[in-house]
Amino acid sequence: MTQRLKNKKEIALYLGLSYPSFLDKENKLHAIGFPKQEKVLNKYDIKKVDAWLDNDTIRKDSGIRAAHETQLQVLKRNH
Repeated sequence: MTQRLKNKKEIALYLGLSYPSFLDKENKLHAIGFPKQEKVLNKYDIKKVDAWLDNDTIRKDSGIRAAHETQLQVLKRNH
């Protein structure tokens, strides 16, 4: 069974970020709608994170899409 609630280190890994990088970006992510931790458990709900990631507008505003597109362009040029 997959654990639905994740701590900050697990969410950083899920997003493909190092833990320090996630901590640096956390407030900026929250400012553009990234879900906050559940108050009592102090963990992130993975379903809310997935819903946020699936929202095209939010991905564009967060720079996530741009980062992936840049990586794809670099790979295409190198092959």
